[in-house]
Amino acid sequence: EFGIINHMILHYYGAQFLKVVHGDTTLAINPPKKEAKLDLPKFGANVVISSNFDEKYSGGEEMSFGETIPFVIENPGEFEVSSILIKGVSTEVETKKGKELNNIFLVEWEEMKIAVLGLSSKNLSDSAKDLVLGAHILIISLRDDVTTPKEAAKLVTMMEPHIVIPIEYTKESLSAFLKEYGDDAKETVEKLQVKRKDLESRDGDVIIIKS
Repeated sequence: EFGIINHMILHYYGAQFLKVVHGDTTLAINPPKKEAKLDLPKFGANVVISSNFDEKYSGGEEMSFGETIPFVIENPGEFEVSSILIKGVSTEVETKKGKELNNIFLVEWEEMKIAVLGLSSKNLSDSAKDLVLGAHILIISLRDDVTTPKEAAKLVTMMEPHIVIPIEYTKESLSAFLKEYGDDAKETVEKLQVKRKDLESRDGDVIIIKS
């Protein structure tokens, strides 16, 4: 039974909304606000990170449930909470709305490093590169107004993560990304269970978590 506790479990619910669980601690990544009307599951999170102030990604305050009230991080900086170390840098991205601020986060938890790029799926500033290079797991958006499948593939190749989790994709953009990136060995899972030692055998593997 003890072995099960060592797993970190990642769920993906659509948009940029993920839940990462280890033991009895839950991290929510870019949860939407109610106004976004995305009709997503409700759960309590201990820690929330938000990359962008768009209503689709900034519903941190709504992630309380019962007695769980989250520690919400919406700005760059360095934070340590519930044995999770989170570092964030802010960058400017070009979206269909114009220029927007975007936070890029590195989450260090149970000896694993997870890079959350938010809306930066194309060019990274030097400070962002310094932060996320060497991440074991990379979460990258394929949203079509912030990147192209080709640019996203180039960025992933440069970063050399062990595992790549694409999000915010369409069937077309995912297929084009896989073609550019050259990884036919993609896996599709309901949820991703991962341990630090499992990562050594992974080499830039693309894993699709069903939403």
